[in-house]
Amino acid sequence: MGKRKKKKLPEEEVFEETTEEEEVDTSTDEDSEKEQRKYKPYFVSDYSRRYPEDSVLVDFVVFIESNEEKKPIGTRDMMSLSTHIKRFNKGIKYLQSMNKYKIGVHFEKPSLANAFLNNVTFLNEYQMKASIPAVGTEITGVITNVPNNLSNSRIFAMLTTYRKIICVKRIMRKRQNDAGRSFLQPTGTVAITFASNVLPDHVDLHGWRFLVNQYIPPVKQCYNCLRYGHLAKYCKNSMKCSICTENHSYKDCNMTPDKAVCIHCKGNHLSISGQCPVKKQKIKENQAKLHKTPFVDLFNKNEFPELNKKNPKDALMSLLKNDDIINIILNTVIKVLTLNKSNEQTTISSQLVKDVLIDTMKPK
Repeated sequence: MGKRKKKKLPEEEVFEETTEEEEVDTSTDEDSEKEQRKYKPYFVSDYSRRYPEDSVLVDFVVFIESNEEKKPIGTRDMMSLSTHIKRFNKGIKYLQSMNKYKIGVHFEKPSLANAFLNNVTFLNEYQMKASIPAVGTEITGVITNVPNNLSNSRIFAMLTTYRKIICVKRIMRKRQNDAGRSFLQPTGTVAITFASNVLPDHVDLHGWRFLVNQYIPPVKQCYNCLRYGHLAKYCKNSMKCSICTENHSYKDCNMTPDKAVCIHCKGNHLSISGQCPVKKQKIKENQAKLHKTPFVDLFNKNEFPELNKKNPKDALMSLLKNDDIINIILNTVIKVLTLNKSNEQTTISSQLVKDVLIDTMKPK
């Protein structure tokens, strides 16, 4: 018997952004190795993930796990663990079990969360490791029409922006050659990850300005069980064929792709097809999660009178010409000073001034 020919999937199925479990041509010839090095994602070596001090978040979580791989941290005594964590670390709001391997420690301030990461003595003593999630500390954008001959490291060296760049990764597409072997082909799109909560409007590349758009990550789909939400390397489910949905690899399937049945929608296409309505819905959900509504769009503009378009300083000067406004401000200042003088424990604060101002403006 001759060697069985590897089943070739429809071309549309290999155009998707490559994920870590997909099979590609890993031949070790010199040209191939150079190409792989050229398009290898570039990471800044001295970067350590931390919460920025000016973060807009209201909750700062640090994940802790056991130093021993795949050892459940949840087996430890919960009350004893929380006692030790709170005793040696300040500003903890609460603890939350994420799964049997991970606990989330939530802090009031970014500086306190960062201090917990640096508490090496505590972490070593209790055989734990700590990390900060990328959400809230990093954001990824994309630029397009970048020349394909530039490597990721070269792009990083040529980029200038007011945000710290921590990773540059060219988006690759999976293609198949005439022999049915898969290979990665570079596109003109480059993903740039910034150590920030906010994307810059643009970056400059060797003098050329590129607009930065929000990066929408591909939908996670397991190529083992075909379910969404995780990757094959984490999958413990039984294997499913993307062509017929039976318990075997698509490589061993006797059914031709034109007769495929989708495991999700029962349609006549592969279960990993981008044409699947279920997958299209997952992509929309990804986009919705990343879409941020501008603050002004949260309100009905018809409910508010149009603001005076004067310069703020000019508007303030116009107000100060009104005697009633001047009297309100003077009465407020006098009340605050009198209150502070009569009670030495009273501290003049913005909240105190605000309260007195509101009281002064109340109709008598």
